[in-house]
Order: sequence, then structure tokens, then C-alpha cells
Amino acid sequence: MMEAPTVNLKPWPPSRGPIVAVWPSLEALRRARSLSISELAKWAGVDRNTAQRALRGGRLSARTRRALAAALRVDPDSVQWEPRTPRQEAN
Repeated sequence: MMEAPTVNLKPWPPSRGPIVAVWPSLEALRRARSLSISELAKWAGVDRNTAQRALRGGRLSARTRRALAAALRVDPDSVQWEPRTPRQEAN
């Protein structure tokens, strides 16, 4: 029977802050798909004002989030729905 090799693990270095997952914003996804706000609203089946509110980070129902994500062909959980603050974008 062979003995498993010994592995020396180093401790993690101290963190510089909380680890934050970076998801693409709704605006970034819209631009990547080359969609106007009107086109996004039409594909999602929502009013243009609703699409604008979503892009500004306004409150949305789960149904609206799912519709917008489906129009962009992404999972709703993989979208950053609230806009980033300048500090978040600097990191």
C-alpha cells in the first residue's frame, strides 16, 4: 500500500476586504446585445418606462426581472440588478 504524499499548505493571506461577486449589470448586458431600451422592453414584454427604471436600478418584481433576463438570454441570478456605486467600480 502506497502512502499519500504530504502536502504543506500555506495559510491564506489577510483579506483586503469582503469578497464580492461581480456580475454584469443590466446596462452592460443590454449594450453587449446591441439593444435599444425600446427593443429590450419589447423583447421582455414590459413597458419602456419599466425597462428604463430597471436600468437605473429601480425596484422590480421577480416576474419583471425574469422577463428582462430572458430577453437578454441570461439567468436572472447572474445579473447585477442594482447599479454599482463608484467605490465598487474602482475595485
